[in-house]
Amino acid sequence: MKNRIIVLSLIGLFVALTATYGQTEMTLKASDITYMLEEEKLARDVYLALYNKWEHPTFKNISGSEQRHFEKMQELAIANKVSIPMSVEADEAGVFQNKKLQKLYKELVKEGRRSLKSALRVGAKIEELDIKDLKEAIVHTDDAASKRVYENLLQASENHLRAFARNLEKQGIDYQPAILSQSDYNAIISSEKMGKKGKGRKGKGTNKNCTNKKGKGKNCCTSK
Repeated sequence: MKNRIIVLSLIGLFVALTATYGQTEMTLKASDITYMLEEEKLARDVYLALYNKWEHPTFKNISGSEQRHFEKMQELAIANKVSIPMSVEADEAGVFQNKKLQKLYKELVKEGRRSLKSALRVGAKIEELDIKDLKEAIVHTDDAASKRVYENLLQASENHLRAFARNLEKQGIDYQPAILSQSDYNAIISSEKMGKKGKGRKGKGTNKNCTNKKGKGKNCCTSK
């Protein structure tokens, strides 16, 4: 009888732990979706603000890509029945539900308006942040559809980071990573050389200047 009670207790504990793990996983997944949704909005909003200040084509091109990322994350939220923040529903530039992202938006725009060099550094920093957070989101989910969305966005963010690094180099600046490790950053930058040979992770349509000859047209920083 005593052994039976012990067995039943262990079964009950296992069921409780399994349920708790499942709830934690779902909560983490929803949190990632909500956060990445607003983070893509932040990237788009900052780039549009900096394009209005400096009229540099890279900001215009990549903001278009971020708009598509923003829309993909909305689709992912709907597919997973995750509540979309009011800030996303209203879609007012520079307004975020997440207080951390709200503060970050103000800081990045202020920094980016100091000079074109500062603006390009801000762009690189945003892409570093995206890469870090997307990698974490990929680890947090076993859902194939979610992983696919995150991996596509990750590839595009790596393309964007390379674009900002190239433009900073033209300004005489050897960009040093602010968020990623030096080794991870170097791996992303060096993979561009492989892309020129038709290999690596570089997306279709990406050219040296991340824009066409007229500085217009479709965004060339996003993989298809």
